Amino acid sequence: MITSEDLKFFNEYKEICAAYQLAGSTMYFDLATTAPKAGVPYRNRMLSVLLGEAFSYQMKPEHLQRLEDMYRKAEEESELKKELSLYFRLIEDVRKLPKEVYVGGILRCRFWRTARAHGSRRRRRMIFHCFCLIWKR
Repeated sequence: MITSEDLKFFNEYKEICAAYQLAGSTMYFDLATTAPKAGVPYRNRMLSVLLGEAFSYQMKPEHLQRLEDMYRKAEEESELKKELSLYFRLIEDVRKLPKEVYVGGILRCRFWRTARAHGSRRRRRMIFHCFCLIWKR
């Protein structure tokens, strides 16, 4: 049986994950617009920190175990079971990745989408900047 404490945990978990996603999307939007270019390296570092924290929170073994327990306890056709089933399908592959791989992959995907959307001169500058960041690592 699902307790009210379980439901409260699940709602807080979803809210915190959504907050991380909103903050990351806002920073990504900032990178994709005409914000001052001098702040790009700083925003990239902060975005990677934020993505790492979000990943750590979402993939925390205690959280996943509690969600799996809730899934097992939920009634067969309940909305909660359907929602948890969808969530587990979405994170199935991500659960297997180390945090560094996840964060690096997300940043690279966002970078290439942004670079493709801009003209060739700006794209070359963005690519050069990206390789400078990779080289420093």
